[in-house]
Amino acid sequence: MKLVLDANVLVSALIKTGKPRELILKIAEGKDRLVLSRGTLEELLEVTEHPKIRRDVDEDDVIAFLRVLGAISKNGKGKV
Repeated sequence: MKLVLDANVLVSALIKTGKPRELILKIAEGKDRLVLSRGTLEELLEVTEHPKIRRDVDEDDVIAFLRVLGAISKNGKGKV
């Protein structure tokens, strides 16, 4: 199944445990495929610059998360 997640769900998956992160982990198992748009990625990057978000994650965390998103959205296999 192809899944489209908005930036809010992606930010939630990045900064805390819970359903959004569980969903990302399920996608990484290869059962589903994440579909990302340029706009969603731009919004994600914009939101992660906010000071409230930066209390929970730093630039390295954001980069690592983007790598995971890229890996699980390329082929749906989720090998990260």
